[in-house]
Amino acid sequence: MKKLNLKKLNLKTNDLLLREQLKTIVGGYGNGSCHPECSSNADCGYPQTDEICVNIKFPDGCITKRCVLSFS
Repeated sequence: MKKLNLKKLNLKTNDLLLREQLKTIVGGYGNGSCHPECSSNADCGYPQTDEICVNIKFPDGCITKRCVLSFS
C-alpha cells in the first residue's frame, strides 16, 4: 500500500478532517470512490452546518468533491 501524501488533499490551513472523513476519502471503508459527494457548499448543509464542499485528489489521480468540516 502506498503512503498518502496529505499535501495532495489541497487543504487550507483552517480545514480539518475528522478521522472518519479521512477514512472515507482514502477508502478506509471498502474501496475508495471517485464519485462526487457534493457540487456546492449548500449540498453539505452550509451555512446551517460547518461542512463545506472541497476538491479532494486521490493518490491514483482521481479528483472529486467531498463534504468536510471547516472551522473559520
